[in-house]
Amino acid sequence: MFITLASPPASAQLDAGAIDTGISDSAATAPALSATDFVFSIERYDALAGMWVKLSPTEQAFFFDRARCECAEDTSNFTGSIKIAIEPSAAAVQKIQSLLAANLVASGSARLYAGGNAVNCLDTSSTVAPSYCLNLLDPSSYTASIPGGMAAFQAQRVWESPPIPVAWLFGAAQTPVCSSPQSCNQTSTCGTTMAAQTIYFWAQTSQAAMPDRSDLAFPINVVGQVPYRPVDVTVEAANEGLIVQWGWPTGIIPAANPSFLGVQLFCQRGQGDQVFPSGTFSAAFTSSAVTCPAVAPTPASPLAFANLDQSYLCSGLLPATATSYRINALQNGIYYGVGVAAVDKYGNLSPIAPTDIVYQAPSASAASPDGGAGDGGVREGGSGGCALASGHGPRQGWTGLGLLLLGALLLGRTRSRR
Repeated sequence: MFITLASPPASAQLDAGAIDTGISDSAATAPALSATDFVFSIERYDALAGMWVKLSPTEQAFFFDRARCECAEDTSNFTGSIKIAIEPSAAAVQKIQSLLAANLVASGSARLYAGGNAVNCLDTSSTVAPSYCLNLLDPSSYTASIPGGMAAFQAQRVWESPPIPVAWLFGAAQTPVCSSPQSCNQTSTCGTTMAAQTIYFWAQTSQAAMPDRSDLAFPINVVGQVPYRPVDVTVEAANEGLIVQWGWPTGIIPAANPSFLGVQLFCQRGQGDQVFPSGTFSAAFTSSAVTCPAVAPTPASPLAFANLDQSYLCSGLLPATATSYRINALQNGIYYGVGVAAVDKYGNLSPIAPTDIVYQAPSASAASPDGGAGDGGVREGGSGGCALASGHGPRQGWTGLGLLLLGALLLGRTRSRR
């Protein structure tokens, strides 16, 4: 799916005038470029197909968050890189030819920049643009142009950039920006958290200092994160377990959102100890630490549940309709911290701040062994509610195995007495 540009303001293209150069009047009065003359798209490398394919806007919601940690560009399958594709319309090709001829310019200049919202990278009056705008063809040269300039778009139906490491997009948010490919690939740069980045296209068909337009740009999402999260989390004590309940912000109905997948619970014993062995529960989300642990940025200080480490999971994936869950196989009298996170179908996870953690201790003196639930640990919801899913843990498995071993031992003793 292509990303199209909004309707443009008046063109900044200079009029070449009626100089007698043997060029027809139609060339001298060539129509200016408009924002709708170009369609932009972003591509990723499909290793299975062995080709570059377009990223849809929905794919962008998760691709960049996974690729951001691959600061050392992987040139074997380009998992940490993208390409920017620019498709000129048929009218744009004719305009470019006429404009280059009218302005007595052989090729013109075409550049690609990445930047945030601090400055417009196409605004030539800005004296700080070089500090905020990263040239995606050569970070060490602010004026580096696409080979062939604007003339390159006359012969190609679609122009594709060389592979661009995603890490460069995060470096473009800093001041000063990356000064070389090496500095762009710093792991610390990839750790920069930002919501969006802007790609700018510099299209210049004249010898003037300014591009033809100053509005050829489009935004991309570079942080995959669920925009909402559970609220009003409460934790009720049960015998060797905890009953967790949650709600959603006003107006948020996860079950009606096609991108919403469900929720998963995290818990920790005391102030940070892992509760269940790693792998007890399967994660329905991904993260840089899992995708490429060798180069994933290391946070300055651990946040809740060791930065949402999968080892701290205390549930599998719960459905979008779930509003409560029972965590089993806990120790009475010991306080546990519990948090609930939303998961979307792209593998993103909502954050859990330390202030979102609710602490509670299981208790043998709870109202009933299962905290008010029926057999099996499932508590039925009220009208319009949903069932409480039953938790599980390694102690349950060991309890069953222990009973089998005890039965075998008793049976052996009985036979030995005969």
